[in-house]
Amino acid sequence: MTLELGIILLLFAITGYAGAGVALAVARSRSAGAGERDIGMVGVGILLFGFATLCAAVLSGLAAVCAIGASMTWASYVFAAQRLGLFAVGAGPLGAVHTEEPRPTS
Repeated sequence: MTLELGIILLLFAITGYAGAGVALAVARSRSAGAGERDIGMVGVGILLFGFATLCAAVLSGLAAVCAIGASMTWASYVFAAQRLGLFAVGAGPLGAVHTEEPRPTS
């Protein structure tokens, strides 16, 4: 396999896995908001995941499918779900929590 073909397959796999994660986040968001399943978006996610799996398998086999697929799908799902408001990812308070001191009464 030539270097150019490997780069193209890698870009297609990354794009497909990222699109699959976003599609599943959008489907979950619509399911949570409207209460009904969005079968079309789930289908798009499955098709993108399948296309990306084929590209990654041709690129480097099962190792690339696991390495690229798991990380890209998870990361794109988390970023899209956070952007859609399904949950918030952030750090909690560090150190001691300051409480308000009692005011002296005269």
